[in-house]
Amino acid sequence: RGAGERSGSRGMDAIDAAESGLAFAPGAIRVSFSHLYDTLGLCLVDDRSTLLLYSLLHGNTSFLEYCLVRQDMDTVMLPLMEMLYNAPSRTPNQIYILLIIVLILSQDASFNANIHKLVVRDVPWYKERMLRDTTLGSLLVVLL
Repeated sequence: RGAGERSGSRGMDAIDAAESGLAFAPGAIRVSFSHLYDTLGLCLVDDRSTLLLYSLLHGNTSFLEYCLVRQDMDTVMLPLMEMLYNAPSRTPNQIYILLIIVLILSQDASFNANIHKLVVRDVPWYKERMLRDTTLGSLLVVLL
């Protein structure tokens, strides 16, 4: 491995770095935005993961841009929406951070267009009515 390759069990080359959205500065720790995005989607259940996502979106424009071009926005948005749906069990600070994350993302016109194209097959946590084959954008409007 080269001196800068610290990506776990496998090395990353320049092509993988470009596709994954890596921070690629000399001496910087390389982080795969792809793996980070997918992991956040799996772990968005508590304050720590929500604050981490907020910090990354607010403080790292490269990660924000990476998130905005992803085609699978439901990976992160569905867990966020579920937390918003369960807002009565959350503190005002938690709800505020969730809404700010949605605000940061929704400032981008392509994000707004894309969430209305992405169809969500089933929303098991939404109890008021059965939602099938609705768009992610429509679900967000219903929740807000």
